[in-house]
Amino acid sequence: MKHTRFDGNYYPTESNPVPAASAESTMSDYGTFVEMIFNKGSLNGVQVLSEHSALEMETDSVVGINTSADSAVRTTGIPTYGLGTWRDVVTADDVGVVTSGNGAYGFYPWVDRSRNGFGMVFVYDQRGSDQAVPESQRELHWVLCVLDGLGVMKTATPTTVYRRR
Repeated sequence: MKHTRFDGNYYPTESNPVPAASAESTMSDYGTFVEMIFNKGSLNGVQVLSEHSALEMETDSVVGINTSADSAVRTTGIPTYGLGTWRDVVTADDVGVVTSGNGAYGFYPWVDRSRNGFGMVFVYDQRGSDQAVPESQRELHWVLCVLDGLGVMKTATPTTVYRRR
């Protein structure tokens, strides 16, 4: 990822980088990263991360912890978190089916193993994560409804669509 940085150039800070809001990348770079995660650590025939490590990112890192008071959980509506990723939808035996990585300004990368796909949605919204994240979730939901042949449905979230399958 030659064009990705966490140095605070765009939003200078004297503290540590804030991954949800301080990363700078290109669509190509980040798309490559999401593709590698989708391919369980492999990219263009090279195993960058072990398959075990890539799938470990999708396991519940907060098992047994009540996350309902967490502001990010209230914003996303997703109570379970992996290593750097939200676990939007999981199977009955707690395997991640849909994972995402909501950014504070509406950047929304996702991996959807049930649809055998991955992608990114951008909704640049400076009103804050409490507005930008739900808006990016809605945009992705609309795209997936159209791709699934359901038409645009404006009342549900992406999680609802996945759970109907």
